[in-house]
Amino acid sequence: MPRNISQLSDIKISADFKGFPLKAQGKSISEFLSTKPNIFTSEFLFPVLVLKERAIKNNIANMKKFCESHKVKLGPHVKTTMSPQLANLQIQNGATWLTIANLQQLLIFKDFGFKDFFIANEVANDSALIQIGRFNATGEAKIAFCVDSTNSAKRLREICIKDASLKFEIYVEIGADNARAGLRDLAELEKILDILKLENINIGGISGFEGALPKAGRSNKGLKAVAKFTDKLLTALEIAEKFCNRKLKLTAGGSAFFDVVAKQLSQDGKNEVILRSGGYLTHDHVHYEELYPFKDSNEFHFEPALELCSEVLSNPETGLSLLNFGKRDVGNDLDNPVPLWRIPAEAKSSGIKAAQPINAKITQLNDQHGFMEHKKIEINYSDLIGLGISHPCTNFDKWKVLFMVNDNYDVIDCIHTYF
Repeated sequence: MPRNISQLSDIKISADFKGFPLKAQGKSISEFLSTKPNIFTSEFLFPVLVLKERAIKNNIANMKKFCESHKVKLGPHVKTTMSPQLANLQIQNGATWLTIANLQQLLIFKDFGFKDFFIANEVANDSALIQIGRFNATGEAKIAFCVDSTNSAKRLREICIKDASLKFEIYVEIGADNARAGLRDLAELEKILDILKLENINIGGISGFEGALPKAGRSNKGLKAVAKFTDKLLTALEIAEKFCNRKLKLTAGGSAFFDVVAKQLSQDGKNEVILRSGGYLTHDHVHYEELYPFKDSNEFHFEPALELCSEVLSNPETGLSLLNFGKRDVGNDLDNPVPLWRIPAEAKSSGIKAAQPINAKITQLNDQHGFMEHKKIEINYSDLIGLGISHPCTNFDKWKVLFMVNDNYDVIDCIHTYF
């Protein structure tokens, strides 16, 4: 049965959702929000992961302005959050399609009423291919996905010949040596296009992903590697447009080098380019902060939107505190979380106004413990520690509900995820 985003406020709070105060159990989300809860004064059960509303709005506005100024479109990768509420914010602010990784993710968002999708992958499963073809044929959804070899093209052709009622939109994915998926040798491109030359297959354009290039980086050498890859995409576009005898689209752009992609591929609006950046929405304190295009910009700026609030469980050694969060609560696939502030246990009732900057480091994570090393600072049992995260993609999946907060850390919404 189709779901509606507005109905999420009717969901009853239970032990299935981490972090909620005990007194909230059994209430609906809307009833809970009507109590005007505050992260620090409403007896939340830490750890909790919060989303800062101001940062979210800032990041959406800056990305929209960037796309408009560079004459490109945005089809954000929503696998990062798997949140219909956040995806809806992105669509309301000009996003053209939702990028997802597979059919299961697509079904979640389709169930919430979204219709335009780009699967930024090849699809190997016959059942999934057939279902995509049916959705396109009936108009229930508009779905494009990638093909990167003659083998995958032949399989799709077989399915189309077997059932001519199916419809597909295909982007040929271009790759680079030692990177991720994608066609390495452009000499094969016309062979793929020729195999896909059927009435029920539409060639939408050329796809690529520069974020997985082994030499990509913000150094001159790293940026040249990204630019070289975009040149390969442009060459592929030229070949494909000549073969199809019409204009095609280009899609690429993760959250680290979308500035190079926009500049190189758009060619000042001559090509229709759809960026697929997803991490921009929440940004972070480490990985994207070091790589993203606006780091030294006076025109555009992203702000970290995710913070983990945790409690000190133990101080077993001088300079070592154990915090009550671990790998089940926060991602550390690239970097450990970064301590930002401390609120003394006796000052919790004062809220964020009592927060003090903290010079400390998370050195290790167990499944439920964070090891925080510090020097020459006082850390006490039950103190609250606020932490920034790195690489948002592996943080949302730890939480069925995140808490959207204002600058005072009043909870203004509950953001649901569906992993």
